[in-house]
Amino acid sequence: MTTSDLFVADIQRRLPCAKLFWQKRPGPLVDWQSCALTATNIRDPSKTFTMTFDGGLGEEPLDDLVRSFVYKTLHVFKRQIRD
Repeated sequence: MTTSDLFVADIQRRLPCAKLFWQKRPGPLVDWQSCALTATNIRDPSKTFTMTFDGGLGEEPLDDLVRSFVYKTLHVFKRQIRD
C-alpha cells in the first residue's frame, strides 16, 4: 500500500459518513508531491470539504495529517448543517 492509500483508509475508517476522492492524487512513490483530498457527506452531497497538502503527505507525520483532516471535515460538515 502507498502512503496515500493508508491515509485514505485511516480517514475512511474514522469518517464512515464521507466519500473521499483525490482532486490531485500523489504519486505512489512521491510523498512530497502536492495533492488535495475532498470529503463529501454521503447523506447530503452538497456538504463538502477539501484540504490541500502543498508539501505532500510526507510533510508531517501521517497520523497528524489524518487527525487534522478528520477534525476539520467534521467541523465543516457541522457548520454547513447549521447554515
